[in-house]
Amino acid sequence: MSNEKQSFMDKMTGFVDKLAGPMTKFGNIPFIRAITNGMIGSLPVTMVGSIFLVIYLLGSDGGLTTKALLPFLTPIAGKLVLVNSLSMGIMAIYITVAMGSEYAEIKGFSRTTGAVGSLFAFMLLNYDSIGNLVVKAADGTLSAGAAGISTAYWGSAGVITAMVACAIAINIIDICYRKNIKITLPDSVPPAIGDSFSAIIPYFFLALGLLGNPYTDWIQSA
Repeated sequence: MSNEKQSFMDKMTGFVDKLAGPMTKFGNIPFIRAITNGMIGSLPVTMVGSIFLVIYLLGSDGGLTTKALLPFLTPIAGKLVLVNSLSMGIMAIYITVAMGSEYAEIKGFSRTTGAVGSLFAFMLLNYDSIGNLVVKAADGTLSAGAAGISTAYWGSAGVITAMVACAIAINIIDICYRKNIKITLPDSVPPAIGDSFSAIIPYFFLALGLLGNPYTDWIQSA
């Protein structure tokens, strides 16, 4: 019986060893590394949001029990749940920025350029005009206000879109930089300013390629 168990364990060990090589190679793919590091980098924010959610449930009536377990927290329950909304509720935003920063470093250019570019791409993929809002003035007259933007895909539902945005943005910027399609300022200009001007043309192509694309239309109709 012990030999059969040992034989089974040997087979399992051999199977795991066979997987280890390909999985290591997969994990070393630049984009996969960026996803992994970006997810880990945004983890503290979501963990803090989860902690505040638990505290909110303990301090609100009807949370975990009919009456709040920590009633002294009830007056600030709204603020506690707000922290959760601004962390886990828009987690895709933090993931987008973190992944863009990590992927840009892997590609060899400014982390700030990558983070801002990824966020720009994410917004372009998530635009959702809800039409002109009706605004009531002090005198009672009604007028058309500015259009709004939906945040429906800024939370966990938008994580895949965050990955797509990061992949598109960083690769477009990288291609432009490698082909020298950018504004180049003299070496005497501070690096931060030089990086900002260098990103203008890549960001232009990013906006040109993503605004009104089929993926965005599909996201809005999902």
